[in-house]
Amino acid sequence: MSNGEIHLHDLRTVYQVPIYDDDLEAVNFNPTSASVKKIRLRMPGNDTLIERDATAAQVTIDGESVWCLTYEVDPDDPDDVAAFHIEPGPIALEGYIEFSDGGKWTSNKITTDHQGRMLKVHPNL
Repeated sequence: MSNGEIHLHDLRTVYQVPIYDDDLEAVNFNPTSASVKKIRLRMPGNDTLIERDATAAQVTIDGESVWCLTYEVDPDDPDDVAAFHIEPGPIALEGYIEFSDGGKWTSNKITTDHQGRMLKVHPNL
């Protein structure tokens, strides 16, 4: 999920993956102690899967406090500038967590924001 409409070459876009279980209820574990926290993204015009280290934080979504994996596109990182928002089209993302005891969690594929709007890169006017 992202906040707001995404346009070509937008930077500092924040992507959040809510950490829900299969029945879309908030999970009952604290992801901050996970040894691996990643967000994987598929951008239009880029056949390569983008994988970035994420942070875990509690955010409020529709009035509910939910753990999310979060990544902000970095305008000072040439890899981010070259990989994110280079062509218009749909975006897909997922979150991945791994604990030192071998426990793992992967989100469902996310293609819409929390209001049901399709995640996509829009052309500029």
